[in-house]
Amino acid sequence: MDPLLPGGAPGPGLDRRRPHRPPRDGPRLLRDARRPHDWQWWKAGLKHAGGALRDVGIYSIAMADMVFPQMPEKMFTAMDSNGEVDKAFHMLLDYGEGRHAFLGGAFNQDADTTVEISGEAGRIRIGPQFWDPTTATLILNDGTVGSFEAAYPATGFQFEIRAVQDCLRKGLVECPDYPWADMGRVTDIIEAARREQGIVYPADGE
Repeated sequence: MDPLLPGGAPGPGLDRRRPHRPPRDGPRLLRDARRPHDWQWWKAGLKHAGGALRDVGIYSIAMADMVFPQMPEKMFTAMDSNGEVDKAFHMLLDYGEGRHAFLGGAFNQDADTTVEISGEAGRIRIGPQFWDPTTATLILNDGTVGSFEAAYPATGFQFEIRAVQDCLRKGLVECPDYPWADMGRVTDIIEAARREQGIVYPADGE
């Protein structure tokens, strides 16, 4: 049952689109990573295993994994490098059977930050700023539109904090809402993509 419309659902997933997440200080960070007041300069270098894929990219990849909770059958990646790590990336994840995700992330680009999940019966839009959205809209092919709106409180980390506290109270070492297998798929995609693009960190040799 979809929360947007009684009995409504977008149908079998065909693709999921997630443009770039614009960084709050990324463009400045990349123009001069040596400026001492740019406290996040380390994100753009090899020394601290940085890069857009590992930083802002995790949000879009995790969203794709939420829609298609499995490893993609094929993966295609393009990156824009600053000479050490990626400052921007784009990916096509092919999950087979007509299911695929287009996504990207960047330190130095501003773009639409709305997620669109498309299926045979319609589509769902989440955003703007899909990582802390206030609106989700279901648009069916017959013209029916339904919206869900809710304020996004604070930073959103309170949800993670409550989940951890609940696990600790129950003596759990793994969260049933986000198990290790889910986290592992996201990190496996990130690691495969950056190695394919020739990004090698000092720690890789350890």
